[in-house]
Amino acid sequence: MSSRHLLVVLATFTISAQLYAQPPHEKTSPLAPDSDFVQVATGNQLGTVQLSDIAAQKASTAMVKTFAKRMVADYRRVNDDLNTVAKEEGLKVATSMNAESKATFDVLSGLPETQLDQTYIRIMIRQLNGDVVVFQKEADAGKNSKIRAFASSRLSSLKDNLKLARDTASQMGLTVETTGP
Repeated sequence: MSSRHLLVVLATFTISAQLYAQPPHEKTSPLAPDSDFVQVATGNQLGTVQLSDIAAQKASTAMVKTFAKRMVADYRRVNDDLNTVAKEEGLKVATSMNAESKATFDVLSGLPETQLDQTYIRIMIRQLNGDVVVFQKEADAGKNSKIRAFASSRLSSLKDNLKLARDTASQMGLTVETTGP
């Protein structure tokens, strides 16, 4: 296994761990879980847009480029919408991708096209799995009704994108995890 490939694998697992980890909650604020959701979701979405931009430009197959372009468009729209709702509710949004996404971006942008396609799709499956979990948790337990409703309204499109990512991986001959959302 090349050192570059090992870095991609490590970055992917780091992203997955962050997505499935419980965000810290301030015990003094009843809206802390909603604030955490907004921070995690907007940071992840910014990272996904950047990763997908790279894939849309450098992927070696039309199938991956098409998927990546869809992710860019969907995630930009969702992030814009969440930014609007969060600001209306007085919640801060992430203004840049998180450190794990940045590390993955750096590795992904340096991969040759032949490795980029498979690596990107695997990352997106993990990312989308995590996004579904985070959005479902907010939809089920969020305290702020507008943020909770926003998360709930986006779940079906996240699940559709996850199915598309899994279908794309399957068409590429990749074996991917099918557990989870």
